[in-house]
Amino acid sequence: MSRAKEIGDIAEALVNYQLSSAGLAMFAPSASHLPYDLLADVGNGRFLRIQVKGASQVRPAQPSYVFNVITMGRKDGYCIDDLDWFAFAALDLEQVLYVPAIDVIEKNTRQFSVPLTRFQMEAEASKRALIEEAQRVRDGLSFCEGCGRLASCAAYANSDASENYSCSDCQPNTND
Repeated sequence: MSRAKEIGDIAEALVNYQLSSAGLAMFAPSASHLPYDLLADVGNGRFLRIQVKGASQVRPAQPSYVFNVITMGRKDGYCIDDLDWFAFAALDLEQVLYVPAIDVIEKNTRQFSVPLTRFQMEAEASKRALIEEAQRVRDGLSFCEGCGRLASCAAYANSDASENYSCSDCQPNTND
């Protein structure tokens, strides 16, 4: 087993433990080609798709963890329809920083750097934010009426309708 695969497996186990301890039913898809590593069952047939990234140690020159945020075999990286959350695991700290996918994807970068101090200060609050999103999702507040996909945090917040959200794929094309 490669070192990268080992780090990824340990990171997934840490995220799985943290979120299942918080009351979410966690599942790992059997297919390895999916853009997410874990599914969090939030109830009512709804799931959050979580991409897990792990780092085993902080980079000493600038105290931060650097995570690759591109997928194997996809030169363009992730898109917002691929997943809902990133889970960045600092294995030496045994802490995870949960970040909405849109916040990472909008940066349009191959690597996502997280300062050591951010892990120390925000890890627990970021987990609470994911759990709160899971509760909103369970209550059906942020899903596309057309396809049932989870609305991204920013897209849903920017939509006019608090209950009738449609993703960009399901919105009527006004150019026709």
